[in-house]
Amino acid sequence: MTTQQMIDQAKADAFVGKVLADTAALAVTVMSSIGDRLGLFKNLAQQGSATSAELAERTHVNERYAREWLGAMASAGYLEYDQATCRFTLPPEHVPVLAQEGGPVFFGGVQEEMVGLIGPVNQLMQAFRSGGGVPMEAYDPSTWEGLTRFTNGWFENLLVPVWLPAMPEV
Repeated sequence: MTTQQMIDQAKADAFVGKVLADTAALAVTVMSSIGDRLGLFKNLAQQGSATSAELAERTHVNERYAREWLGAMASAGYLEYDQATCRFTLPPEHVPVLAQEGGPVFFGGVQEEMVGLIGPVNQLMQAFRSGGGVPMEAYDPSTWEGLTRFTNGWFENLLVPVWLPAMPEV
């Protein structure tokens, strides 16, 4: 006879919410990486707000995809949307994180890296089963480009003024 364990429904519901948020965060990360790699955030930062048609024209992407991307980024809180004008804006507070390449808080590189790490997931699962590993060449080049882009800002902004002074004996 199997006995059923009693669960705390409030804890179970809270965990469902966490998993949903984590899953949504992955989708937002992928969409944000697309916007970074296509220059959509940088265009909004440099040329200002846009409708989907304007952004598509300015960045040479398909309008339908621009519209879906803009909607996703506005829903995620990365962009602001003005319903009266149908214009999307990258708030100035978001520019350093999404459009200021090489800055100390720029995330485009790490998002690109994370998307690249997903590529060999089947090989990684096989390594879990049999041991060994996944060779570096199995990863998309965006993994390494993203890593470089992400950490570059740290080295450019923190190496001399923060990290080296923290190690006076070096």
